[in-house]
Amino acid sequence: MPRMPALNGEAVGLVRPYVLAHERRVEHERWQRRQRRRAGLVLAPQGIALPEVVA
Repeated sequence: MPRMPALNGEAVGLVRPYVLAHERRVEHERWQRRQRRRAGLVLAPQGIALPEVVA
């Protein structure tokens, strides 16, 4: 009886929903940090310091 080749897990299109949720959450947090940095850069020349902005 011929053997079937082993399935490659990376080739399968199924992804667990919790993996996608984690990746989206991480990307959203990165986006928020970028937005806070931009806000800090815009406000800094006007003498306004945002305490949560870390350069």
